[in-house]
Amino acid sequence: MRYALSIVFATMLLCFPALKAYAALALNANDVKFLNGCGIKEEDIKVIPTLSRHGQVKLIGILHLDDKISCSDIQDFTDTRGFLREFTPPPSKSPVPPNGYDVDFLTRDELNYINKINKEIIDKLFNH
Repeated sequence: MRYALSIVFATMLLCFPALKAYAALALNANDVKFLNGCGIKEEDIKVIPTLSRHGQVKLIGILHLDDKISCSDIQDFTDTRGFLREFTPPPSKSPVPPNGYDVDFLTRDELNYINKINKEIIDKLFNH
């Protein structure tokens, strides 16, 4: 029994760093202040920890690049989140993604929703 508990404990210790590496990256108060100052909607700020790891790293990297960051530096994030809003309510035709559209700035559920609506629009076009 003691041997089994030792194995479980050792496994937990080995896995902890890997699990911690996949934890959401946190925005600090200055990040949130900057995003608010750029007109980023509160709902978009709140979704950042649920983005893919790649999307989080990309956005945090932009925010912490240097002291001379401007709102134009996060334009791809802003454009992508705005594109998502074009699907609520579901449109009758597929919106064209903006130039800076980046799926890394969407959650998996949001991307699945966009794909589902686009598929429904295409199905309607070909089934009429």
